Amino acid sequence: MFLCLAIKISSWINIYFIINPRGHIVYTEFIILPVSQAAREIDFIANSGGKKTYIQSAYALGTEEKAITENKPFALTGDSFPKIIVRHDIRKRWYDDNGILNIGIIDFLLDDTVI
Repeated sequence: MFLCLAIKISSWINIYFIINPRGHIVYTEFIILPVSQAAREIDFIANSGGKKTYIQSAYALGTEEKAITENKPFALTGDSFPKIIVRHDIRKRWYDDNGILNIGIIDFLLDDTVI
């Protein structure tokens, strides 16, 4: 558990310091309160020139429950801005059925055109 937490924190730090110098205003731990009052968070929101990009960071989405936990906040945004899940467990980027980009941490950090 501590290893996963350390990797998650390390990913957050890397993602923050990559997004911020690219000219984006970055909000972290954004809380969304739906009608049911069940709080969900989006790890990062990169905002530049009126364009938002929502970013979740996950070590792995090995279970259905974890996938739901990471994807649900995106559904609650109510808009069509790009949504990204940065993951440690994949090498090749792909889009899921909801149009959410799943991308490996290395690919995300090296590709400045992602956001």
